[in-house]
Amino acid sequence: MSRSSNKTYRFSHLYRGDDWLSPGYVDVDANGMIVGVTGVPTSELERRSERFDGFAVPGMPNVHSHAYLRALAGFAEPIGTRNRDFWAWRDRMYELALGLEPPDIEAITAQVFVEMTKAGFTSVGEFHYLHRAPDGRPYADPAEVSRRVIAAADAAGIGLTLLPALYMHGGVDAPLGERQRRFASGSVDEYLALLGSLGMKREPHELLRVGAAPHSVRAVTERELRDLIDGLDRAAPAAPIHMHLAEQRGEVEESLDRRGERPGEWLAHRFAFSSRWTLVHATHCDQNELAEIARREATVGLCSVTEANLGDGLFALPAYEAERGRWGVGTDSNTAIGVALELGVLEYGQRSARQRRDVHSDDGRSAGSLLFASALRGGAASLGQPVGSVEPGKRADLLVFDPNAPAFVGHDIDTFLDAWLVSGGAAAPSQVMVGGRWVVRDRRHLREDEVARRFAVVMSRLHRRDA
Repeated sequence: MSRSSNKTYRFSHLYRGDDWLSPGYVDVDANGMIVGVTGVPTSELERRSERFDGFAVPGMPNVHSHAYLRALAGFAEPIGTRNRDFWAWRDRMYELALGLEPPDIEAITAQVFVEMTKAGFTSVGEFHYLHRAPDGRPYADPAEVSRRVIAAADAAGIGLTLLPALYMHGGVDAPLGERQRRFASGSVDEYLALLGSLGMKREPHELLRVGAAPHSVRAVTERELRDLIDGLDRAAPAAPIHMHLAEQRGEVEESLDRRGERPGEWLAHRFAFSSRWTLVHATHCDQNELAEIARREATVGLCSVTEANLGDGLFALPAYEAERGRWGVGTDSNTAIGVALELGVLEYGQRSARQRRDVHSDDGRSAGSLLFASALRGGAASLGQPVGSVEPGKRADLLVFDPNAPAFVGHDIDTFLDAWLVSGGAAAPSQVMVGGRWVVRDRRHLREDEVARRFAVVMSRLHRRDA
């Protein structure tokens, strides 16, 4: 199972993504890739293994993040008639975006990525908007801010699928607004050049991937989206494509008014979207749209905490799952960050809407097991990274939980995932590995203090208040 340069780890209980091994042994090569997994102990395995008591599970992919919005958490909550809906919140988001310089964005993003790893996310799809300077002028290096996001991921040690946004219009066939000037891409050709400069071809063990993110059906025309897809197919035909879809009723109404079709209908009638696509939110898609998304094996990115915070509405998850639709979870605005938190809010919203507890359960598996397995599968497909399970050929992204933590005392492999789900994230992993490297030890990130100091400087400046 092992070569001398490999490292072997023994876990009391190892969840592979669909079943448990007790104990479980994982062999990791020098590139941080899994080369062997077994549940059969031998004297040789016992001799060379580093031992961990407790529960080990695959790290969770985070399919959708706007990291810089972490700086808005708690500063845009409703007060009277202020910030009362998504559109008012969006105004605050624009104000924030215009006040950030590249070092600020790097500091905020690094803090967010550190928080993600501590919470159990080991890879993330960063849907990145801020391409230009605050005054709207291009940077000398068009990839300036993208490279800051990459540097932040390097500091946190998290897997990154960087998804620069293509944002050409402020609404259907409308120009970008003045406060959207930082989002501008110039042209599709300029955008494709940006992607190319970031390096779209990567080795399996590398933590960085680059994909495309046409912002939404209202932010691109049919011609622009077709030119993007054609260019992407030539350069990197397997690269992920992410797009917001029908997050707000207003988006659906605008599409019906201006194009005569719902957003999902407009997309499906013109483009052969497929398993490389992630459609984020899809909150207000109807049953026909959801069935088509499932049929084409795209992934829906569900961001339950953000969707609840903004009052977006509730995704029709049981109907979508009845179509065998695939989904993953994302932290979006990063108001609060947690694997169990995202899954718990998702589950409890569905239970409340249906006034029943068995939305996710079957004769053999509980809610925690079904939700966690679904989010792993969907997240791995969404990010285009070799993650989501513990098996040879996948990256060694692992979370280890202390069995003596109060949330887990008395639990075994049959109830552990449920215990984590109902904890709401209060029970964080004690150790986190990304690509064969431990980035969290004893619940502390290796670069936690220095990252937090830089973040605090930026936040103090952004939200300075008179004494």
